[in-house]
Amino acid sequence: SDVCSSDLAVVAIWDLYLSWWYPSMGLGQFPNLIVCFVRCAPMLVMYMIDMQIWFMLWTAGYGTVLGWTMRIGEVPTFTTVRERFLSASKHFNRKILSDAVPLISEVEPVYDVPSFSAASSAGRGVEMRGKANKDGKNKEGMAELQQGLLGVSSTLGNESLRFFAEAWNGVLDDMRQSDMVNNHELQVLVFNKWEGASFSRCTYLPVFITAGKLNEAIHQATVIGSEGESTSLNKQLGLEAKLHAALGKDFAMREACVEFWELSKWVLTALLGDRHEGSLARIVSCVLTHLQEGSVLDVLVAAKLPALVKAVVDMSKALLSIKVDASEPREPKLDAGTNLSAIADHCRAVLDALEKAFSSDKRMMEELEALKFTSSGLFWDETYRASQVLRLVQQDGTAAKLRGMLALCNTAVVDVKPKHWEVQRRLAWFISSLFMDVPRPAPVARMQSWSVLTPFYAEDLLYSAKELALKNEDGISVLYFLKTVHGDEWTSFLERVGVAAKDEAQLWQDRKLALELRLWASFRGQTLVRTVEGMMLHERALRLQASWEGMRGESLEQMIRQKFSYVVSCQAYGQHKKARDPKAADTEYLVQRFRNLRVAYVDKAVTFAQGRNADGSPGAMRESVRFYSVLAKGVREGAEEVMQEVFRVQLPGDIMLGEGKPENQNHAIIFTRGEHLQAIDMNQCGYFEEALKMRNLLHEFVLQPGASIVGFREHIFTGGLS
Repeated sequence: SDVCSSDLAVVAIWDLYLSWWYPSMGLGQFPNLIVCFVRCAPMLVMYMIDMQIWFMLWTAGYGTVLGWTMRIGEVPTFTTVRERFLSASKHFNRKILSDAVPLISEVEPVYDVPSFSAASSAGRGVEMRGKANKDGKNKEGMAELQQGLLGVSSTLGNESLRFFAEAWNGVLDDMRQSDMVNNHELQVLVFNKWEGASFSRCTYLPVFITAGKLNEAIHQATVIGSEGESTSLNKQLGLEAKLHAALGKDFAMREACVEFWELSKWVLTALLGDRHEGSLARIVSCVLTHLQEGSVLDVLVAAKLPALVKAVVDMSKALLSIKVDASEPREPKLDAGTNLSAIADHCRAVLDALEKAFSSDKRMMEELEALKFTSSGLFWDETYRASQVLRLVQQDGTAAKLRGMLALCNTAVVDVKPKHWEVQRRLAWFISSLFMDVPRPAPVARMQSWSVLTPFYAEDLLYSAKELALKNEDGISVLYFLKTVHGDEWTSFLERVGVAAKDEAQLWQDRKLALELRLWASFRGQTLVRTVEGMMLHERALRLQASWEGMRGESLEQMIRQKFSYVVSCQAYGQHKKARDPKAADTEYLVQRFRNLRVAYVDKAVTFAQGRNADGSPGAMRESVRFYSVLAKGVREGAEEVMQEVFRVQLPGDIMLGEGKPENQNHAIIFTRGEHLQAIDMNQCGYFEEALKMRNLLHEFVLQPGASIVGFREHIFTGGLS
């Protein structure tokens, strides 16, 4: 009705004779047009506002659907990281690895749950579901049980996680070096790799994935075991299959059981030594036999397993606390305060807990008793006990394995989240990005090369000790401010450099520690060293990816130099060096820290020459000014680190024809050799996990030959303080 009335009003206005306003000008219907426009303009404006609102709603809806299609934000939180972690490894193998990587398995094989049946009145057999119970098939089923549940196999397991584990650990190592995580958080987040004949996996899941899984497995065994009391044989066999199904369907739970089994077996074997080797081997054989025959629930008292775990944890703590007296390197010995009797008591407690857990197995009970009462063994021969403990604590990786045991058994799910929000954000984004649709990269040897160029004039390069200690008018120093803002990172830094909080004065007294302090502070400001540190992670990522493809040694380093180069255009380096500005020394430190980093600068050369008059006689001295664009790198000459000139190109004149930063880039761009150029400013840095995906980004130029620019997500690290 409003529209109709508006139309009628416009028609009425149009029919009016308004030319009488200025009859001499002959305006005709033009005044009517003006009045109609004034009458309708407010409604047109309102309709345009409404259209803008609808457009915003449409773009929001379209963006949401597009985000779902592209799988953006698949993993928004760290809790989701735990849930999608194992799935992410599959996507990593498909999207980050090239076809030149010798990947044995893209995903882990599915664990086939066995079914048990009474083979005869004398014992039990194993048959796989849907297969005949013949000797060949029976052995195959037993082997699968051993390999799947306890990791007993001639080949290493978790091959599908090998390269993902190396990349993930590289990400966490980068975060530890930047003090985003502390040592405990690092231990919880990284994949473990245990060396030795006792271990069947090429890598073991991080503790933040297996946290609480061992207790869940024990609970499952306790609940299912309680159902099997006073039941028929067939029902017990069904419960046995149910136990395998419960443990087999959860990969993390199964891996937690395998890791606990293998670490426990390793520590007992290493501690008890050769004199108990036969008895311990027979005990292990008994456990495997029950597993193969489907008689675990017949002999296992699952309610006693928590006590066994506690005994193993206590023994690991006792062994971890032992110290070695290294005053005589040729003849190391245990510290005088070592209580060897306590070690023997802890080991005996483990064997007692094992007896209670398998109290129905007479053969195992006999072997355990024989092990404890071996006259020349660990429990009765003090000399042998001391030698075994010393040998164990001196083995490479002993402390790491014992800490891994403690973390596996004691870490709860609520304790696995890293405290730093930035760590959670980065890990969540990395895992989320693996689910997105990205092109598979070419091998390093065939990938496209690129160069990074960063302009620098006279901004902050590396904070000096004086700048960090200098207080402002409020009595606040830069270092105090950074320690306050980044409290957790400061604590992690002190832990990394081995300085107690009460001994912070050492950071100023020791030259190496002072440099670490300057770097720590500079990595938290808008400095050149932060940008260079982040961009050179591309080199580290390429080195890792090339090693996956079989490259080693000098051929690998040469390939890295061919595919990636980084030029920092320090325009005023020549002036800084002549003026002995500390920025010149800091620039030289950067090229010493990163051997493949190149520095470009403008060199102004002034010369004086004798002029000539028209008659050929000597005239006045004339000044000649020439400008050169110079590329330099850091090399070692004897015991000294020096800057070596690589190229020198004469310029037609001063480079400052326009704005400073573009001209600074223009003079240095001739030294970039990559097929593509990445321009990075000083307010940007890089992450190792994003550097792993640079080959995917470059491959977009191959898939879209007409493209000249490819954009990607960036993070503004100064956003929280600006």
